[in-house]
Amino acid sequence: MAFAQDASGNNSVDYPAASAPANNTASDRVVLDPGTVIPVLLDTELSSKTANAGDTFTAKVDTNRSAYNSLLRGAEVEGVVRHVSPQSGSDPGTLDLTFTRLRLLGGESYLIFGTVTSLDSKDLQVKSDGTLQAVKTNKDQSLTYAGIGAGAGALINVLGGGKFRIEDLLLGGGLGYAAGQLLKGTQKVSDVDLKPGTPVGVLLNQRVSYHRTYVPAAALVVPAAPVVPAAPVVPTSSLRVPVRAVRSSRSTADSGRRYYSYLGHPYYLDLKTGKRVRLD
Repeated sequence: MAFAQDASGNNSVDYPAASAPANNTASDRVVLDPGTVIPVLLDTELSSKTANAGDTFTAKVDTNRSAYNSLLRGAEVEGVVRHVSPQSGSDPGTLDLTFTRLRLLGGESYLIFGTVTSLDSKDLQVKSDGTLQAVKTNKDQSLTYAGIGAGAGALINVLGGGKFRIEDLLLGGGLGYAAGQLLKGTQKVSDVDLKPGTPVGVLLNQRVSYHRTYVPAAALVVPAAPVVPAAPVVPTSSLRVPVRAVRSSRSTADSGRRYYSYLGHPYYLDLKTGKRVRLD
């Protein structure tokens, strides 16, 4: 990926909890070279049982990697179902997808030629800028989803003459077991069913170039935290605890008794005998 500094941008990216004047923005020219892999998450379900050739769909760029959060934050790709066949007998359902457009957060869109690729770490390498690069980019092979095994779909290579071999399982199941059982005719087949949120790798087969407008870190204005006035300090010597005087409604000289209350109940103490009597 290459960058060329360009000061022509005027729009600012909406950074949470920070802002900057429009004249403090900057712009980079971003180039995504052939072989770059863009990780995306499907917005809608795709199934070989219900889809038709020509159906369109969208997928959001997965920005969990910091490189994609910086370069493609809020972007999405548009795709088309190129070929589909439902599961029939011992033949698994297949779903062949292609990607046609990259749409940025600001609404700008660019034509792309993208195909499905594996997101397995063994099939990718991380470039110096943090983006992903496919290890293999053989244009003579087309990767297609097939309903093989326990997962939602297996990613396979479709070769000449209609034959195919298992190249990689994108979701669920084990590669070696699935391949072996498929050749024996005992592997379970089904329709491909890719749920919303399914991760998909988009392999770019042509260069894509666009301008990214952003706010430099030095230009960000972070609002200061509000100042809360401290509570006044009251000297302990000035504190007064009100004490209510409790007086007996009866005289202690009344028949030699002293009246008092205990736990909310009235009592009297006979001063002669020492006997205590509860009055309620």
